[in-house]
Amino acid sequence: MTSRSAATARRVALLALGSRIASLGLLVLPRLLLRLDPDDTSTALALGIGMNSGEDNPAPLHVRAAEALIRWDAIHMHAIAAGTPALDRWAWWEPVPGGWADWGHTFEQQHAFFPGLPAAARAIAFGWAALFSPDGRPSRVALALWGVILSNAAFVLAAVFLFLLSQQTFRKLGPRRADMLGVLACVAFCLSPGGAFMSSMYTESLFGLCVLAGLWCRSIGWTLPCGMSFFLACLMRSNGTLLVGYPLFDAVSAVRHRWAARGAPLPTTASLLAELGRCAFVAVATLTGALLVALHGYREFCTPEAVAGASAAGLTPRPWCTNTLPLIYGFIQKEYWDVGLFRYWRVGQIPNFVLALPAMLLAGYTAWRVVPPLWRRWASLGLLTAAKAPAGEPVDVPLLARHDLQFELHPHLMLWFVAHLAILLSAHVQIIHRFAAPFPAAYWVVASMLLPGEDSAQAPSTPAPVAGDPHPSPAADPTPKDPPVPMHGPSARDSQMARVYLAFGAGYQAATCILFGHFYPPA
Repeated sequence: MTSRSAATARRVALLALGSRIASLGLLVLPRLLLRLDPDDTSTALALGIGMNSGEDNPAPLHVRAAEALIRWDAIHMHAIAAGTPALDRWAWWEPVPGGWADWGHTFEQQHAFFPGLPAAARAIAFGWAALFSPDGRPSRVALALWGVILSNAAFVLAAVFLFLLSQQTFRKLGPRRADMLGVLACVAFCLSPGGAFMSSMYTESLFGLCVLAGLWCRSIGWTLPCGMSFFLACLMRSNGTLLVGYPLFDAVSAVRHRWAARGAPLPTTASLLAELGRCAFVAVATLTGALLVALHGYREFCTPEAVAGASAAGLTPRPWCTNTLPLIYGFIQKEYWDVGLFRYWRVGQIPNFVLALPAMLLAGYTAWRVVPPLWRRWASLGLLTAAKAPAGEPVDVPLLARHDLQFELHPHLMLWFVAHLAILLSAHVQIIHRFAAPFPAAYWVVASMLLPGEDSAQAPSTPAPVAGDPHPSPAADPTPKDPPVPMHGPSARDSQMARVYLAFGAGYQAATCILFGHFYPPA
């Protein structure tokens, strides 16, 4: 990384930090100033607020701040990290019982929330308490605040990795323009509609860090860190399994390059097998994370010991244990959240579809603009390369449809489209703003709509191979090496659409911060 890029990365980190401070302010300050008591007291019960406090003995400021930050799914995350149900007589200053390893899911429905974030928050909280607390154990409020700190720190690091990934992905535009696009993408990331949840004890920020760090490692050829990042991502959220599409795409591309190098030296059999081995490692690491979560649920409810214990307590063995694939997550989503194909398509859910409409429109508009110029590649799921652009002749196509960028962009766009389609058809559609938040394609779409054009004199020359680049040779990337094509600026319609989307994201994030702190939807 050049000194210029390093300085830009530091500015990106400051931008992300500023956005989290603003988000936290909107989450906490209205709650502290307005003092509206929500109808739901689950947060107060979980943290022990109100048991030993009142108007004559108010809870300290940091305790009331924690109350505004632990809402909705964050209550479940905190409960899993705490490991034991809260009691009516609990006080906020009392330490969490047990040692650092005494945590986990108490109820079946809590298995909808993956263990990565609760485990990390508990480990950090107990580590801090071991150094600075007399009894070596954190309070429930301290555990909640460490979960919030972890999420916000992960958001800042995720923004930096998004910038680095953008640099690498768009390096063919030249360093200056790649940096510019990366900064614009990070602005879109900081103003994303799901930003409120990235400041609470939700998994989105930590999941986003694992995803973006893994994708950056993939882009520079670091196989082991990439696999480990994807493994950790699958411990955070169920949609981490979508990441297996990247090593599958890379494996198919490696095989295709073996006989479609277009005049370039063919890769040797040894190099092909090595590439396939790297892809297999990343795929196995990714699926192992998801498998461990599934095995954890199976061990809790379906082993002979668990079934015997349930029978002794007069409980019925869980029905999903006898399924061909005894996966607890799918059962919970259907049983407790009514998730399934077209189950959310009801008249009463129209307002939630309206909330999701901007994200869906952005994905649909991108597909309409990007897919037709490259229909051969998309129809073959990336197996066929795009047609050549006329040499030396400007092509008026969107930046993300440029033929010389498709090798890097295609898997990102495909995963983004799949995520939107899955949510639209079979989930609570309003969560799309945070479900797809860690995937970079949305931010690149918005950034490309704001990136100024260039003339022929500004067009970058073909870049030299980057150190550690997994695709440094024509054999690895068979895209025809035409002379650089000057990039037209976005149309006025595209620029206006991007600005409207950013304004919507900022407004939606601000509104959800205020509502979230008072325990109001959307969640």
